[in-house]
Amino acid sequence: MNFVKQVRRYRDTFIDFIKTEDRSDPDSLHIYPVREGLSQKPVDPNTVPRFEERISHQSIIFPVALLILFNIMFFTAAQFSFLKCDLK
Repeated sequence: MNFVKQVRRYRDTFIDFIKTEDRSDPDSLHIYPVREGLSQKPVDPNTVPRFEERISHQSIIFPVALLILFNIMFFTAAQFSFLKCDLK
């Protein structure tokens, strides 16, 4: 869920970037959804905003703790099951 929120935020940032770059071109028609309506001038790739995922540690703690708990629980159950078996 956190990743999807970050992607949506980046999408809005990217759309704002496109609109800002288009406004700086006086020859553009400034029609956003139409490709021919946007500026045809080249854009410096270094100015394009980059997406960087930020992982919050709080969203990771619960699933990892749950995995560790299940691991210990199933290992203990297997150990007790093995100790009860008669190997003769």
